[in-house]
Amino acid sequence: MQKPIFSIITINRNNAEGLKKTLDSIASQTYRDFEHIIIDGASTDESVDVIKKYVESPAGKNVSYWVSEPDSGIYEAMNKGITKACGEWINFMNSGDTFFDAQVLEKIKTYSDTDADILFGDSIEIDGNKKNEVLCSPDSNELFKHPTYRHGASFVRTELHKKYLFDLSKKHLGFALDYNCIYQLKLNNYKFKKIPAIILIYEKDGISSRNLKKTYLYIYRITRKKKPVYSTFFFLFNTLFAKNNIFAKLFFVLSSIYHLFLNHCINHIPIYIIRKLYYRICGMKIGKNTKIDLNQYFITAGQFRIGNDSHINHNCFIDARGGILIHDNVSVSHYVKLVTGSHDVNSTTFKGKFSSIEIDDNVWIGINATILQGVKIGKGAVVCAGAVVTKNVDDYEIVAGIPAKVIGHRNKQLDYICHPEELFV
Repeated sequence: MQKPIFSIITINRNNAEGLKKTLDSIASQTYRDFEHIIIDGASTDESVDVIKKYVESPAGKNVSYWVSEPDSGIYEAMNKGITKACGEWINFMNSGDTFFDAQVLEKIKTYSDTDADILFGDSIEIDGNKKNEVLCSPDSNELFKHPTYRHGASFVRTELHKKYLFDLSKKHLGFALDYNCIYQLKLNNYKFKKIPAIILIYEKDGISSRNLKKTYLYIYRITRKKKPVYSTFFFLFNTLFAKNNIFAKLFFVLSSIYHLFLNHCINHIPIYIIRKLYYRICGMKIGKNTKIDLNQYFITAGQFRIGNDSHINHNCFIDARGGILIHDNVSVSHYVKLVTGSHDVNSTTFKGKFSSIEIDDNVWIGINATILQGVKIGKGAVVCAGAVVTKNVDDYEIVAGIPAKVIGHRNKQLDYICHPEELFV
């Protein structure tokens, strides 16, 4: 038989109600080229009956293997699932978790021919009656500091996961063995790619949410060879003390001061090396010979990444809440707006929507242009002055207008460096 594109693995123990939700979500997927593997840890509730009923129904026809037997914990069960997987990509959709919608596998399939080894996306966290979007950075280097995406919101090449099983010998890492596995993949230079999609819905009340101090102890143990830097402090502070009103208010005050200083003080200092130092303290990653001029306005600067030999001119609006990744030798003209945030117009609560922007090498963005969320600008492309870009631009295309449309193509033999010589920029 031809091997399927996806192997969806579900781990369960004594969570019959959560398991029903998960199985229904997987069965609802419109893309059907997948196998489903269910590993149950000898449940004593109704879980086994739920599995048998599912497997015998038309909804469970994609189940290729299931078992209910004792194991030493979730990671041994996950390793069992990995060894049974025959698809090209592995996803863990454990009991209680669900796919965001019925089209998730359809969306992932469009990226399955990529050269990436790990695909990951955003999630929705259920906290009581609230639904919170959990956005992950498109910069996988953030994984050297802390987890940036939920494990269930990722797809790993099967041959790679069979090589990198969860290391059961590292008991001192507790329930962070999934992050340890991801961290090892990053250390060994495998390629991560964020896709512009929400993949997972999960309940906040998990073991890592209830044991935050242990969670960050485990993160420290995993990352101590590459110790977390100053920007990680804000991440840890916000997470550890979010439920404490006093600390939450203190963090709100500190965040407001940080934002005020970033956009109303530092951005007016006419010496770039000083501004650059503060930008890096804020968590921005800035490449060699790159210049960011005066009077920029940043939202969530820590999600902004820019490569080498690039230049951002004065008075740009840079909303990096959904993540912005700018590659090498990119010229961004005055008054450009990069906007990763928006709202769901059909949401009764005016829910926010965020999606990353990526700008490839040698791109030129003209004065007063606007790039909206979820857009990728291809290598060597040109966005003309005043254009509003709402969809991807292919390599070397020239786009103009509102909304932007292709009006020509650029010479591919480019030989220049965006490196302003002025001292006070």
